[in-house]
Amino acid sequence: MKRGNVTFIAILISVFFLMACPNPAADSGGSGGPSNSPPTPGSAITASNVTAASVDLSWGAATDDSTPVASLEYSVWRANDLSFINTVAKAEAATQVMNWTANTLNATATGLSPSTTYYFAVVVRDASGAKSLYTPISASTTADTTPPTLGSAITFTGISANSVTVNWGAATDD
Repeated sequence: MKRGNVTFIAILISVFFLMACPNPAADSGGSGGPSNSPPTPGSAITASNVTAASVDLSWGAATDDSTPVASLEYSVWRANDLSFINTVAKAEAATQVMNWTANTLNATATGLSPSTTYYFAVVVRDASGAKSLYTPISASTTADTTPPTLGSAITFTGISANSVTVNWGAATDD
């Protein structure tokens, strides 16, 4: 075989290899740098311990091709309509339940209104900033069936022919 043909074949093999594997170190688990691929969400978000004012949320750990599982960060968001939380950008414009936190697979949404349906989304991001959205879920808070607790008894002071001062202690509610 002539020298020119060998060079041509070597170039073809090099081009084929580069097209098939543009960053061999990254594809082989080496140190080819961070990936631009977003993390893959884990198991679905679930709601539990739903009360009139709070919802506990949990989800499965995400995976990523360049960031260790323990280093992935999560944030939790809520909205009153699914269409306000069904993409990463929309979720991040909603009400934040939990700020970015690494290696956390649960959060509690508090300060909710009774008998209301909320939609919750979890966003996961890797070290390069690539983000993915877990499929949002809905949860309806329960009715507030506990009556307020009465305050102290009513008292009357400053009684005169033209006026009276009425005092009472403030009631409390859960």
